[in-house]
Parts: sequence; C-alpha cells; structure tokens
Amino acid sequence: AVMDAGTGPRQATAFAPFQLHNATGTPLSFTPLSLAAEGQPAEEELPPGETASLASAGLLVSFPGFQPLELQPPFRERYRLWFGHASRASQIVNVLAESGKRGVTTLVTLHSTIVLHNTCADEVKLRLCRRDAQAIASLPLAIAPGQRMPVPLEFQCGWLQSSAAADAADPRDKAEPRDRLELTAASLQALRGGGQGRMHWGGEGRACHLLTVDRLDTPRHGWQVCFHAPIVVHNGLLCDLEFELSEVVASSGRAGAAGESSSAGKGGAVRRARLGR
Repeated sequence: AVMDAGTGPRQATAFAPFQLHNATGTPLSFTPLSLAAEGQPAEEELPPGETASLASAGLLVSFPGFQPLELQPPFRERYRLWFGHASRASQIVNVLAESGKRGVTTLVTLHSTIVLHNTCADEVKLRLCRRDAQAIASLPLAIAPGQRMPVPLEFQCGWLQSSAAADAADPRDKAEPRDRLELTAASLQALRGGGQGRMHWGGEGRACHLLTVDRLDTPRHGWQVCFHAPIVVHNGLLCDLEFELSEVVASSGRAGAAGESSSAGKGGAVRRARLGR
C-alpha cells in the first residue's frame, strides 16, 4: 500500500506492483504460480490489447493451442512456445517480452514477433493462412489507415496474402499460393533493408501494394511488415495540379473523393484527380 499524507489522517491506497499487457493479438489466460503449484484453478482471461493488474509477477500463462508458459522475473526478451498438438511440434513460435517501470509499477508486455502496419490512405484487407495437417486455416484481417496490428501467434508459421487472392483460390487446390508472403524469419530477412515485395489484388494484378520489412526497436527481435501505396503524388507547385493515371483502377471503378472521376479509355481505366496547392 502507498501512504497518502493530507491535511487529515493518512489513508492507505492499494496499488498493483505488476501489470501484464497482452499485445500478441491472441487471447491469453494466466494463473499465479503460487496457486498453480497448489493445483487451484484460478485462471483469468486477458483479451488482446488489454492490461491486468497483478499482486505478483510469477504467472503461468496459457495461449489457446499452446502449452503453458512460465513467466517470472528476471524476464527474458524471448520465450519459445510449444504447440499442444504433435502435428505442429516442429514449428517455431516465439512470444516477445518487454518489461519496464511505470511509476512504481512494473509493466510486462507480451508481443507477437510480427506486426502489420498500413501506411496507405485506404483500408487493407488481408488473409492470414496456415497449414494444419491436411487443412488450411485462415483468418481475415481489415487494417485501417495508419493502424498497426500484431499477427496472432498461431499464424507465425503461416503466410499472408490479399483477401481477393485468397477468395479467388480453389479450396480443393492443395498447392500453396504463389502471391503471398511467408511469415518466416528467412522470408522476412530477404525483404529487410530496402527490399520490396508486391501483393496484388485481383486476378489480373493491375492493383497492388508494396511491402517493406524491417526490424523493430521495441520490442527487440520483432518484425514490422509495412504496406505502402505503389504510387504517391505530392504537389509541391504553387498552383493546382491535374493529372491522370491509366490502368490503376478497374474500368467499373466508382468515383472517388471530391475532385476525382473514373472513366474507361482505350487503354483501360483512367483516373483523373486534382491536387490543390
């Protein structure tokens, strides 16, 4: 307890010496190690993005589909997670831990190793996929402009592709798609440091996003996959600018924001836009 001195009698204000924040994109549950050792079922759930206040930092942490993880000081930067099913025992999944002081409270944050960042002005629709035995499990994602979203732990060993490409794929086809990003250390390292990838939208591939990959400063050992618009037009003139882009939107595309229009020309779709000074 913390003693607050005022004009009247001192009052004791309870506080939690530890806090646990879930930034893994995966729901978790935890039990104090003292209770787990006694076999007392006292699990508490912690959804993604939420924080729990704790009286003790010694915890038994569980993620769905994984064996429990023992978390206690001194905290490591990276923990190995083991799948609960033997068919995926060879796949490597890690959870990153970051600890620091927030006043007199120790905050421990658990992170996914991969974060997706949408730098575009429009929403990016993706699909996370992983192969489990003979089936392919998938998770649709919609990332708002400027939003960062962690990749859930169970999809760390899978791949990422556009929703349009995933919806067009034949579910009976067991071949893994070509237009995708493997969420493995080797694939991410290949795009790191200036390398660029492309993720196409639609079968004809006329629209795409550029992908860049880099290491995160916080947490260490983390990866960030950024989605960029393939073309960015900036008006640095002292007058308004009008321009056209061909073969960027489908011929049936709808009109965009004020000052923009779409029409079908001989060479395909044409988009006209106006930029102010």
